[in-house]
Amino acid sequence: MGDWVILTEIALLVVLAAIVVPVVGLFARRRWLSSRGRVFDCALRRGPHPRGSGWMLGTARYSADRLSWYRTYSLAIRPRVELGRDEIEVVRVHPATAHEKRDLLPDSIVVDLGGRHGGTQIAMDRDHLTAFLSWAEAAAPGGGLRGA
Repeated sequence: MGDWVILTEIALLVVLAAIVVPVVGLFARRRWLSSRGRVFDCALRRGPHPRGSGWMLGTARYSADRLSWYRTYSLAIRPRVELGRDEIEVVRVHPATAHEKRDLLPDSIVVDLGGRHGGTQIAMDRDHLTAFLSWAEAAAPGGGLRGA
């Protein structure tokens, strides 16, 4: 009977560790990202998607010349997408549609990008939008805002 109890305790500890370790990893990763520059929550979508689907929640981090985007529910320390500030062309800024609102954070504003990143969209709240547009506008000549 003693062996069965020990095996059950070990199994419960393994299950608990399988749940706790990734959660702690996500918090540690977010803290690490925050220590390396300004971060904000946003969603990203690439390519045409019907009826508002295809959004991926994530965290973006500014650096001097790049916007690095990381998936929210990933332990990867490398960004999933990197956008160079001189490559970003803001084509349009608009509120999320009714279909998009289901997949996005509340009160999200969608930014349509053009140029090299045509078909890419980023959704963020209004406060972060202002910072993003200022950052993009500060790009070297040839990038930045186009008809926003």
